[in-house]
Amino acid sequence: MVVFLFIILSALIFRVTNLDVIEFKADEASNLFLASRPIFNHPFPYGGVVSSVGILNPPLFTYFLYAIAILTLNPQVIALIIALINSLMLGFFFLFIKNYYSKTLAFISTIFLVFSPWSIIFSRKIWPPDLIPPLSIVLLYSLHKAVLSKKMIFWLPVAVSSLFLIQLDLSSAFFILLLVFFLILQKPKISFLYLIIGIFIGIVPAIPYIIYELTNKCPDCWLFLNLEKNLPISRSIEVFIRPLQILSQGNFHFLLGDDTLAFANEFPFIYTLRKFLYLEYLLIPLGILVFWKKYQKLRFLTYSIVALPLIYFLFRLKPVMHYFIIIAPIFALFLGLSFLTFLHSRNKRVKYLFLFFIIVLIVITIIFDFAFFKFLSDKKGLSGDYGASLAIVQKENEEKLKAYKHDKSYQEMFIINYIPLWIFHGTSTFAKMVYPFELTKKNLSLLEDRLKAVPSDPRVIRELITYYTTNPTRSTIDQLRLKKINIPGYKLIFDEVYYFYLANSFKKNYKSSILPFFFEHPQHWKIIEDYKNNKVVIKEDIFSTVIKKSSFFEDLTNPSNTYYSKDVNIFGKTVQRVECYTDAGKWCGVKFSPFQINKYYYQIEYITEKSVFKGKELSGSISAMDDIVDSFRIWTIYDR
Repeated sequence: MVVFLFIILSALIFRVTNLDVIEFKADEASNLFLASRPIFNHPFPYGGVVSSVGILNPPLFTYFLYAIAILTLNPQVIALIIALINSLMLGFFFLFIKNYYSKTLAFISTIFLVFSPWSIIFSRKIWPPDLIPPLSIVLLYSLHKAVLSKKMIFWLPVAVSSLFLIQLDLSSAFFILLLVFFLILQKPKISFLYLIIGIFIGIVPAIPYIIYELTNKCPDCWLFLNLEKNLPISRSIEVFIRPLQILSQGNFHFLLGDDTLAFANEFPFIYTLRKFLYLEYLLIPLGILVFWKKYQKLRFLTYSIVALPLIYFLFRLKPVMHYFIIIAPIFALFLGLSFLTFLHSRNKRVKYLFLFFIIVLIVITIIFDFAFFKFLSDKKGLSGDYGASLAIVQKENEEKLKAYKHDKSYQEMFIINYIPLWIFHGTSTFAKMVYPFELTKKNLSLLEDRLKAVPSDPRVIRELITYYTTNPTRSTIDQLRLKKINIPGYKLIFDEVYYFYLANSFKKNYKSSILPFFFEHPQHWKIIEDYKNNKVVIKEDIFSTVIKKSSFFEDLTNPSNTYYSKDVNIFGKTVQRVECYTDAGKWCGVKFSPFQINKYYYQIEYITEKSVFKGKELSGSISAMDDIVDSFRIWTIYDR
């Protein structure tokens, strides 16, 4: 009992302290937002946050958070509860390993897991993978009970924990499938009754998600089938290194980013000593080998562990750390077993040497943990993937919304304001889930009334961003440009929607003092500003659109060519668009009749450096140039 309490207290040291600097970015904010929706009288979401490959996660973590959110919406308290769960499960891990192996092995394995920097990081956030370590311990324990003790009822938690792990993060499916495959090969005695019951219970939280997919032509199925498009082009050999780093501080520069050098300068001693931890890279494979030889009935664990990085490599998955957090408890067992092998050596020098190594590794790890959190606490955030801490984003949030502190919807506004605007682009499954297009369309007038009263209401702004980015056209942009004149709250909406529209159309917006109007052009086309001759040239490889400013009418036609004209509308004026062909039938450009704005004439011309094309051969380029002209909009004070 003393050791058990020591384990839990040791686990709490880094997991429940400095909670003001927990990682709190888009994912954490979105998870809190989804869990709070029912509290603010919105429907339960049928899914969770979007995975890194664009597929909507099932809502399991959202339901878990909702149970906590009923009591509190304070991110620090929620992170505290998650940290407590992780700490208690480490105590359970010790008891479980002690029961099936030995007290010494249990203590060594658990201590390494307790102070593992990555284990700490993934146990104190509002993020689905933070529940993976506790559930993986449940899975590991249930497998021992079912396979070694032949307790058939434990096939039920094997199934439940496996399905829950997959729902928390889709990457877990790779390990679970490998586990199932190698387990079947060993032909253990299985209770199909308990297995089926477990599968049913495991699927229950995902039922709303499944119903949505089945009734909406399974949009995530299509995303899954096209998964290859969202994966890296090349395979990374780093996936073979990451599992060996999960218990140490390997790859921590990923979190630190540009602050790595500052951290090294502030803590040079521990930054140098951390290299001693590379010893684990050798000891873990040794532990795998020892486990394989000693525990034949559990060999499926070793096969799954070894095969996992290979599968990640073949599927071109990114070498991110949280893909390996599921195997951290097993790796802790392997590392502990490796040390135990040497501690049982008859050679006293070997025995005491490796006892020394254990102590040194643990001490270095603890010092590294202290250094990291001291550094983090001082900076309140990191330039790497860790990003801004809760303390920073919370302070920024309070400042942005201080004018609405007494608004009855302040708490809901505060939570959603954590989430970046881009999360709510209407093409994402997350945005579609939260703000269905037809419902927003129905409530549009009510939303605009609220925006008039509270121009910075982040709830309304995000819902309208979702609505207008669902399928934006140039007319959408024109509509919003007018709305932002009459409703100030629309300015932020317009800016975000226009940015989205340009990005998805692969266009850029051009503004210049040469012209009293702006326009959009393909982002890869080059802009040449000729102030001397008062003209702007939008240039492709061999085609150009020339816009020239002059104080007089200039006839651009040539009597030796043939012209085909049609009327077009530019700034509400009828302008002739004249397409030119030579006597040989070759395209020789497009010229527009001059149009006047204030005291100046403006002339537009399409030209090419190679007059060897026929009209049909140029249809794509001509269409792109016509689209530029169609995008002409007069400058207003609201566009500056």
